[in-house]
Amino acid sequence: MRQKIKRMGRILHTREQERDLAQAELRRCRDEEETLARRVQFLDQERQRILEDFYQLSDQCLSVQDLWYGRQRITCAEGELEAAQEELARAQERVAQAEHELVERHRSVRMMETYVHKLRETSESQDRASEQAALDDVTSARYAL
Repeated sequence: MRQKIKRMGRILHTREQERDLAQAELRRCRDEEETLARRVQFLDQERQRILEDFYQLSDQCLSVQDLWYGRQRITCAEGELEAAQEELARAQERVAQAEHELVERHRSVRMMETYVHKLRETSESQDRASEQAALDDVTSARYAL
């Protein structure tokens, strides 16, 4: 029984390590998501600034080429923003997957903790019962003489 408890304790320890790795992965994914969210916010502000500059320039008499260059800057900023938003969406999916994995790891650890706890209780009760039986044998042998 003690060997089984020891073996299950090692399995529990391994599952706890897996849970810790899942927690670290979730932290990394959340940090990445936060960084990407800040980048999206910055790019959106940059796009807004470029739009404002374009509207101010369009009020002036400019050449078609200047207007075309201004529009190209807007298109480029919008493209960067769109790419960053897509990357942020992928990062959010990774966070959701990491959260799901962590929940599964927690569940696995909790099940093993419960199982090991029950094994220990069973072992302790068997030890107490065998000890009590030994004491009863000693007592009956002592008074039998």
